[in-house]
Amino acid sequence: MGVFFGTFNPIHRTHLELMRKAIEERSLTKVYIHCTNIPKLHSKALAQGEIEIARFEHGMRIYEKTARADVHANYFPTGRKFYEYETRLEMMRLAIVEAGLGEQVEVLDMAELYGKGGFYPILSQIKHMHPGAPIHGIHGSDLGGMWVRSIYDESGWIYPVPVVRKDGVSATAIRNGATGMTTPPSRT
Repeated sequence: MGVFFGTFNPIHRTHLELMRKAIEERSLTKVYIHCTNIPKLHSKALAQGEIEIARFEHGMRIYEKTARADVHANYFPTGRKFYEYETRLEMMRLAIVEAGLGEQVEVLDMAELYGKGGFYPILSQIKHMHPGAPIHGIHGSDLGGMWVRSIYDESGWIYPVPVVRKDGVSATAIRNGATGMTTPPSRT
């Protein structure tokens, strides 16, 4: 079994290629993917009034610091723009099908579990669904990927599938208007 966690804000060609490569190289029968609801850093800062949703633009929430923000804190290490959770789920589902990975990759929607403890309870649920099966954790080399790697390491008995990204594909660039980094839309 494989797992791949992240913001998927949005999912892009490199995410899909990482899954395809892990399936082939590790002989995985299934990869479960799950995105963050609201990243923990943002959730905490929103609750404390340090950041706010300033506006919505092109289907994304745009975060801004408030007067209560810590001037030394980096509240937006992966950007200030975030697609809503439901939108990211739907983009993930569509991209998986468009990439021909629908039989091997399953998009999970465990928002309530994520809200209680992030990716840790989701990983526990997957282990419970497949007792004794080796779990392979896909992660990138960017900041978010390294945070995910630490979750795998802390959870025990997750075989890491580290990937150094070199292709220049970036979810941040996509959110800022770059094209050609996602799967092409289906023509039906």
